[in-house]
Amino acid sequence: MRVLISALCISLLAACAAPRPTENSLLSSIKFGVLKDTRLNQWHRGMSDPAGTTLDIQYLDVINLHRQLTNGNIDVAVGIPVTDSILEQGYWSSEPLSVRTFTFYVRSDDPRKLHKYSFFNSFSKKLKRIGYVSTGESGIVNEAINTQSKMQEKLVACGAMAECYQALRNREIDSLFADEAMLKAYMAQNDLNTGVVASSFSHQQAFTLLVNQRTVSRDEFNKLNKMLR
Repeated sequence: MRVLISALCISLLAACAAPRPTENSLLSSIKFGVLKDTRLNQWHRGMSDPAGTTLDIQYLDVINLHRQLTNGNIDVAVGIPVTDSILEQGYWSSEPLSVRTFTFYVRSDDPRKLHKYSFFNSFSKKLKRIGYVSTGESGIVNEAINTQSKMQEKLVACGAMAECYQALRNREIDSLFADEAMLKAYMAQNDLNTGVVASSFSHQQAFTLLVNQRTVSRDEFNKLNKMLR
């Protein structure tokens, strides 16, 4: 009997002394999916990433990023725009990795004076064609955001920023829905100070770690979130 009790005590002590999974092992056990060819590819550089960690990352377009997360083939997605409807599907959202402001830009000489509208419903009814940048890094991000848009039937892919800007000036589109920082940079680089103005309507889009509740525990999510701070 004493031998059995001693053996049991030793087993319990060994179990209590067993090390918990470290942040290093947590990161290496999680499968990440990232929206490819975007600045979000650098998301993990802001983490308190333990030395020597090898991350399992797939770089995917927005359709496959959604699909792989839904199917449970990845645990965490980076690059799916966070909305209430997405979170209701069984995902947690981390601290923001990036927040971008998208604004509806219009012509200053538009006789409808769209830049003076205060109510979005009235404003949106006046728009028949809404252009957006559809190439490069901005295009990839815009396509991801547009999957959540309620005005998809009005959206017009108009190429690079220069082409979209010109399309607005030429009245080929009623408004340009653009990343505010990107459009301001383009206008500054090309000394374009007149003709295009911001409307009163903007949308701030956060990009976070979108975490699958079916494959990642709440405790693991909390640890991931802590690494971002």
